[in-house]
Amino acid sequence: MGEIRKTGRWPVISAPLRRVIVAATIVLFALVWRYTLFGNPTLHVDDEFYFVVGQRMHAGDLPYVDLWDRKPFGLFLIYYLIGFFSDQVISYQIAAWLFVSATGIAIYAIARQWTTPLASILAALLYIAALGVFGGQGGQAPVFYNLFIAIAALLIVKWTKDDSARPDWRVWTAMAMCGLALTVKQTAIAESAFFGLFVLYRLYRNGATQARIAITALAAMAIGIFPFAMTGLFYALSGYWYEFYQAMFLSNLDKAYPDAEQMARRALVRFIYLLPIGIGIALTFTQRAGLARRDRAFIAGWLIAGVIGVALVPNFWIHYILPLLLPVVVAAAPAFGIRHLGPLIALASISYGAVTAPPLRQAYTDQSIKDFDTLLAALPSDPDARVLVFEGPVMVYNYRKQGDLPVIFMPSHLNMESEKDVAHVNTLEVVRAELAKKPRAIVLAPTARGLPANLETFAAVRRYIALHCRDEREIELLEQWSRWKIEIKSACYG
Repeated sequence: MGEIRKTGRWPVISAPLRRVIVAATIVLFALVWRYTLFGNPTLHVDDEFYFVVGQRMHAGDLPYVDLWDRKPFGLFLIYYLIGFFSDQVISYQIAAWLFVSATGIAIYAIARQWTTPLASILAALLYIAALGVFGGQGGQAPVFYNLFIAIAALLIVKWTKDDSARPDWRVWTAMAMCGLALTVKQTAIAESAFFGLFVLYRLYRNGATQARIAITALAAMAIGIFPFAMTGLFYALSGYWYEFYQAMFLSNLDKAYPDAEQMARRALVRFIYLLPIGIGIALTFTQRAGLARRDRAFIAGWLIAGVIGVALVPNFWIHYILPLLLPVVVAAAPAFGIRHLGPLIALASISYGAVTAPPLRQAYTDQSIKDFDTLLAALPSDPDARVLVFEGPVMVYNYRKQGDLPVIFMPSHLNMESEKDVAHVNTLEVVRAELAKKPRAIVLAPTARGLPANLETFAAVRRYIALHCRDEREIELLEQWSRWKIEIKSACYG
């Protein structure tokens, strides 16, 4: 069919067929790495929460107003759209696999601007393998918005190669991608700002007039903020501006963060995980990688912006590193093209991911499903009986089809001192209001998982249990790679 040509004794694959093979390799690698987790109902507490919110949006609930969180609307919109296909957890896990695959393809395309096909595909595979190391095996927010950032970076790199003094559709599309990323996670502002500033710098270096630079800056900011601004406008016109503003901005200011020493310790532990890839990054900035000065500047700036993005929310949970993986693997890609040494570094980094967060974990998923089924069986058989998940998997609400959830229903928001009263409603009052609805069963942990605990809400729940609940059962639940004990207090009455 003309797709394979021969030069000498070896076949040469044409460009279109090569692109298909590369894309298929990345997609299949991501599928192999993730498919045994498909159907796992307790893969990560955040995934569960986003999924439940997305499902409840189909019943008319509105984020921030009916169900509170501080994540931007775009993330819940993604889960809402997933809900059109299915109310089973495998739907979001398949969507996450597709986003991861697309991000891997974008990484390959970025790296190909600087290095060999082999090095580029190794960088894409490294991203896929490293996600699980940092809690990205499911549907965390960066799993989705990293794709938008990767597309933006690819477009800017390609535009930069033209040494143009004019922005074109690639710049404007990149800014639009940054705008979409901002609607999924606010911290994408750091990388988005860098991309915009880099464009302005290149315009200046290429001789653009001050007027053109100023107009470009204003247009880029307008395009970037447009999706987020439209969300705010929707809430304002709906009469819920304060709820939106409080969730997006005030809640992050009101939240208590760990002390400086604890933050530094968490950050150090998290960044140690990146050391294997760091060898490749160091080599990228040597002459052996063969990068032009402007490309090294872009990579360095993107890395710095990525670190700033992580530091903007200094809790340093392990999944907070996920956004940084994107610029990290791209930065290491040129080094992977160094003859002999580069592929070895890449394979060692991928192997590190395979050892730390192994693929092919069907037994893990089977055990998670079994434990979750045990939990569901221990709850009241009456589908109309209310259940309060004070500490445990909120996926319970989805499987029981329970509506009318508390405004705050994420367990950590209910039972951690650092999350006390950071929503537009009082945390203790939310718990009291839910207890006043006389839940027939309460799910909680024997001891608080998130410390320091909210002693007020714990006391209210324990008081209700002591007065109204007669049966108790303790089970073990596999969630987030470890088994932990939870208690089901049932046979409760008003």
